[in-house]
Amino acid sequence: MPIVTINIAPELLQVDKEEAYKEMLKGVTKAISESTKVPAEAVHIMIKEISVNRYSIAGKLLNDK
Repeated sequence: MPIVTINIAPELLQVDKEEAYKEMLKGVTKAISESTKVPAEAVHIMIKEISVNRYSIAGKLLNDK
């Protein structure tokens, strides 16, 4: 069974978070299911939300931009 983890900083989304997650989960499930030839029910996905206070690029926190 494929297990996928998606790390995301929800504060950066420009759309409704819950709707975005639902669409993302459908798309990722379909891609994994088709590429691995397993049923969608076998695809497990976890979303980990990471605060922009805990995520940096080039040594600068995203909330400092």
